[in-house]
Amino acid sequence: KEFQEFGWWFVSLLLDKEWVIEQLMRTLQFTHGVIHPFDHVIEKLRIFVSDYPTETVTCLDLIVRVDKEGWNITFKKDDIKEIIRIVQESNNEKARGLASDLADYLISKGYYDFRSLLPPG
Repeated sequence: KEFQEFGWWFVSLLLDKEWVIEQLMRTLQFTHGVIHPFDHVIEKLRIFVSDYPTETVTCLDLIVRVDKEGWNITFKKDDIKEIIRIVQESNNEKARGLASDLADYLISKGYYDFRSLLPPG
């Protein structure tokens, strides 16, 4: 449970960006996507997405997939869409694939407005 509170360190923006995004990713893997405060973490991920697209979308994916009721997704939908959009515009092929997989997952859960993020075809 203590690891779930790492989000407070992440959102403080006081730590080295590379170190803290890597630690967030490890923490989310350990906690199976549970982090506090999830809403602030998702907001701050937008700051990291340009420099760390793979890590950012991996963290976002872990947070989103743990939300079985959909409250977090609904609450932070605009931030989630913006992060996916930025990743899809990046030159990082791996990150783009992860972002498309996340968009597919969200669509499969009934969030049809994420269809606009899929490539045509």
